[in-house]
Amino acid sequence: MGFKERQTACALLALTVAIGGCASEPVSPPVTRAPQNSARKLTVQNLRRPAASAPAAPAAKPKIAQRPDSDHSDQIRFSRAAPTPVNSVPDGSFQYRLPYGIVIAGVRLRRVDFDFPVRVNQQVERWVRYFTGRGRENFQKWLERSEYMAPEILPMLRDHGLPEDLVYLSLIESGFSFHAVSNAEAVGPWQFIPETGRRYGLHIDWWLDERRDVQKSTKAAARYLADLYHEFGSWELAAAAYNAGEKRVERAIGYLGTRDFWRLARRPHLSPETREYVPKIMAAAIVGKNREAYGFRRGSTHLGDDQAWKARTVQVDVPGPVDLLKVARAAGMAYRDVKHLNPEILRWCSPPSAQKVTLRLPEEARGRFEAAYHRPNFVRDVEFRPYRVRPGDTLARIARRFGVRVEPLQELNGIVSHAALEVGGQLRLPLPADRVFSTTAEADSTPILTPEIRQAAQASSSVEGI
Repeated sequence: MGFKERQTACALLALTVAIGGCASEPVSPPVTRAPQNSARKLTVQNLRRPAASAPAAPAAKPKIAQRPDSDHSDQIRFSRAAPTPVNSVPDGSFQYRLPYGIVIAGVRLRRVDFDFPVRVNQQVERWVRYFTGRGRENFQKWLERSEYMAPEILPMLRDHGLPEDLVYLSLIESGFSFHAVSNAEAVGPWQFIPETGRRYGLHIDWWLDERRDVQKSTKAAARYLADLYHEFGSWELAAAAYNAGEKRVERAIGYLGTRDFWRLARRPHLSPETREYVPKIMAAAIVGKNREAYGFRRGSTHLGDDQAWKARTVQVDVPGPVDLLKVARAAGMAYRDVKHLNPEILRWCSPPSAQKVTLRLPEEARGRFEAAYHRPNFVRDVEFRPYRVRPGDTLARIARRFGVRVEPLQELNGIVSHAALEVGGQLRLPLPADRVFSTTAEADSTPILTPEIRQAAQASSSVEGI
């Protein structure tokens, strides 16, 4: 065999060996990677979407939760947690549970059950840190008010079949303050604007503002929230609509084609206030239910003028109209205490047209009030200050002079138009006739509570938690 023939034979032999080696080598199957949150799925069911679809978060030290009887291999690592529906309750709502042993803002939660779908993410945790940090002083006041407000609100939410954790919506709206007023003229514990308040049956005028009445405003808020939930099918969206209004949330849903609040909150179609509103409610619920773990005290030390609410109170029906100055005198109370217990009555007396008035008084003062107020010689009549019309007077000028509005002047005097007033004629002003008693009552420096009421307040037990 010549040189060329041997060279060709060697090449053919090498090619055959190479082909044979490739054919005999096993082909590796494609590697299937386990999902990042596969360990979580063993414990946390029904997450709304897998972690793989969530936006990338900045690197942070993950939280670790572990069941007491598990080893390290059973640990759950997470930086986001969605609520798990664990059972339905008779009214058809759900109970939600965060992962057992979750740590938020450096505190391991003891209470992780909610009836509002509380989620833990960066926004919620940021508000938890704020409420327990820079905002601690205000949050302490809000929690103290919750000890007398929650027992008023929770039964009404329950009666309407709503999540009781919606009480924290009121906390975020107003800090449970009857006197909270927003730039949009929203008033009271549930911060109704006049239009929505009237739509849900609240009476609002110069004399009376039922947005400040805890029972009437809570019933109105419960109906409103129920309507919002039926419209949007989500408590997160219902809460967002409570803040922003139904139309704005509807437009955001229409633009983005989703009813997931958290997707809507990543886009500018909702205002920054509304995007933070729902996380604030969730953070308030987390801290409120774990207040001792976060170092908040129980007891009322910052109530100020709301000290009167520390006492156990009762409702008393009396024929209307009523003069609160005389109510305070009959009950042996400071005038301002009567005002603080009945914040919906804006003036010194109830509306003049009221046939019956429901007053809130300390339980300890009820017997004393009824005995004195219904005594035959006790003067209960509401007496208005008289005024003689001068030359050049108009209703508007008189109203400005005495710091009142034209409408109550018209109502009190049966004037239906702005016709010229008769000089020398008598008008009734919406002010108390007893000027001396009025002045001293408004500047009353007597203790917020009488000794009997203070003793009853100290004996009453505080609410364990909301």
